[in-house]
Amino acid sequence: MVPHLTNFVDSFMSRFIDIASADIEPSVGVTMLDTFLVMQEKGFLDSVAAEMLDKVDQVVFDSAADVRVRRGALKFMMAHTEGFDEVDGEQ
Repeated sequence: MVPHLTNFVDSFMSRFIDIASADIEPSVGVTMLDTFLVMQEKGFLDSVAAEMLDKVDQVVFDSAADVRVRRGALKFMMAHTEGFDEVDGEQ
């Protein structure tokens, strides 16, 4: 991973979250969510606090949000949320 790019992502993450979750133009939010998927795949979101990512996840349940943004937020939430582990052998 490129250290300078990691520093850039860390510096602007709160703005990226704002764009993804609350931009007035739905296509901008969708593009940011698509970018988050790539960033997740490349490991750039590994150091981001879960509380910050929760702001994006909440868009999934926001009935006032554009359906395209909600769909993008759902894809992102599914990509960065781990599944449930089996507990005591139960399925």
